[in-house]
Amino acid sequence: MNNSKDTGWSWLICVGSFICNLVIGAQMNCSGVFMSAFVDNYKVSRGEAAWVAVLASSAVYFFAPLSTSLCNRIGSRMTVAMGTIICMVAMVSSSFHSSFKALYFTFGILWGLGASLSYYPNFVMLSKYFEKKISLANGISTSGSSIGTIALSPLIQYAFKQFGLSNGFRILACFHILLIIPVCLYRPPEADKTAKISRTSKTSRTSCIDKDVLKNSKYRIWVVAVIFFQPNQAAPFAHVVRLGQDIGASKITASLLISIMAGASLVGRLAIGRVADLKCLRQKRKNIMQIAFLCIAVSTALAPFSPSFIWLALYAAVFGLNEGIYMNLFMVITKDIVGADHLAFAFGILCSILSVPKTVGPLFAGFMFDSYQSYVLPFMVIGDLTALAAILLFRIRSQTSMELSVDDEPETENIVG
Repeated sequence: MNNSKDTGWSWLICVGSFICNLVIGAQMNCSGVFMSAFVDNYKVSRGEAAWVAVLASSAVYFFAPLSTSLCNRIGSRMTVAMGTIICMVAMVSSSFHSSFKALYFTFGILWGLGASLSYYPNFVMLSKYFEKKISLANGISTSGSSIGTIALSPLIQYAFKQFGLSNGFRILACFHILLIIPVCLYRPPEADKTAKISRTSKTSRTSCIDKDVLKNSKYRIWVVAVIFFQPNQAAPFAHVVRLGQDIGASKITASLLISIMAGASLVGRLAIGRVADLKCLRQKRKNIMQIAFLCIAVSTALAPFSPSFIWLALYAAVFGLNEGIYMNLFMVITKDIVGADHLAFAFGILCSILSVPKTVGPLFAGFMFDSYQSYVLPFMVIGDLTALAAILLFRIRSQTSMELSVDDEPETENIVG
């Protein structure tokens, strides 16, 4: 038994994870602000701007297997340190480009790589340091992206307006210095030091293809369902700012929609983090996710018909609340389906697969707007896909595939070594 779990130092790890989400997760959610800035500064279409703005957050998901693999080989501390350096180099490089196409690499791919290396070690460290309170710790950790988004969305908009796009990128490069805090806190637990040989063998095992996961029909259904939802998770963050401007809101006011989404998401993440481990709800996590999907589906389909900013703000709140529930239960339900021993492979592969629909969703909405000068059709389509995702979850029984109770599960430290 790892006596490092659920201790005082565990909560310092949670603080470090919170800061990583504050810096990386928040910038991923601010894709709409970046897209608006690209449209204004480079005079490109919304579809072209969406490519760069969304490519960055999609790259974070795409490089997930690389990030978790490096955690196993060189440790979470060194992985975050490498990611921090890459992120800062990417932001500074982006500030010197007058060509929009250069941002595809510097901001889209390079920053996405660095952000991925800084982001996924959070899950590794939380699984090593928490057991009984893992859901609460995950809720607190992921709330960092919501709090960061609330603050960063208007601040990034203000920085771009007052200092220009180039200086705004340099300011964001300095912002990544905060990641030094988790680098200092992410020491390996005592169990890792006393069982180095065992951990090495586990690392070798988790780096191979897990055929048991790929044969799991419930996992395949879960993957398809989440794929259908991803366009709806990504597109609103990328386009809601421009949608707000289309109904008459100023740039600063419209950027507040992302803050509203983030604030509501914060409530959803923290609330579900408290209740997800209750005995009466452990078997109902899938149903909670279905309700969240349906709420997002209906609200997204209706969002383009908002007659005023107030109605659009209401949509942002409903979307954010349910998106927060999804973000907290995403890893938990994956673990329920495949079991703790298979989570590392299943989670890494799933996140990598999701990089494709996360990219396609905002691009689809952007190009459809360019074609029809309206968000009605793209928002209705991605809303319908989310409703389909909710329906697909009926194929997964409430009982987990491994038939595990929380008390009987393998220690979560074995998930990623």
